[in-house]
Amino acid sequence: IGLKRRLDRTMTNEEHIDWMKRDVVRILTPYSVGTGFWLSNYHVILTNEHVIRDNAKVVVENSEYRRVEAEVIHHDAVHDLAILKVNEAFGEHRGFEFRKGDILQGMDVSALGFKDGRDFIMTKGVVEKTDLIRHEVRLLKHTAMLDAGCSGGPLLSNEWEIVGLNMQSVKEGVPGGIALPGHALHHLIEEVLNEKLKSLRCHGCRTLI
Repeated sequence: IGLKRRLDRTMTNEEHIDWMKRDVVRILTPYSVGTGFWLSNYHVILTNEHVIRDNAKVVVENSEYRRVEAEVIHHDAVHDLAILKVNEAFGEHRGFEFRKGDILQGMDVSALGFKDGRDFIMTKGVVEKTDLIRHEVRLLKHTAMLDAGCSGGPLLSNEWEIVGLNMQSVKEGVPGGIALPGHALHHLIEEVLNEKLKSLRCHGCRTLI
C-alpha cells in the first residue's frame, strides 16, 4: 500500500522516522555492504549497482534485524542502479514515493542510510546543483553527509518524497554527495519493470538486454 507521507499530518516527526527506518534496509553481499529502500506501489527495493555488483542474489536486513534473500532483477552500471525483488514476507513497510514537483537548487533534503552498514543515520543538507554531468548522465549534487555504507539510500524532500538515489560522497569525510535524480530514476524504473522480469542495461549502447 502506497503512503502519501506529505499528506499525513497526523504523524509526529518521530513516527515518520520510525516508518522510514522500516522502509530502509541494509544490503549485504560477500564483498560489500550498502543501503537500499522500498519503493511504494512497485514492491521492489532500489540500491546502487556498485553495491550488488557480481551478485545474482543478496541478503537484505530490515530494522528488526530480520534477514531474507533478495533476487537482483536489474543491473544498470550506466546509472548505478539495481532493482531487487524479495519473494517472501519481510516485515511491515510502506515504501517511498517519487516527488512530483520540481527538484530545485537550494531545497532542503535528507539522506538516509546505514553508517558502515550498521547504525541507521539521517543527515540533512540542500540541493547544491541539479545539472551535474558525469559520463553523459545528469546527476544531483547535495550537501548532506554520506558515510560509508550509505550508498544506495534515498535522498528525500521535507515531505519524505524521493528526490534522488544516493550514489557516493563527494569526498570521504566531507559533507556532500552525488545522487541520481528522482525524475530520471522514476523513468528508468518504469522502463525496466514494464519491459522484462529480469534485465541488464548495456554499458555501450545503453539499451535493456
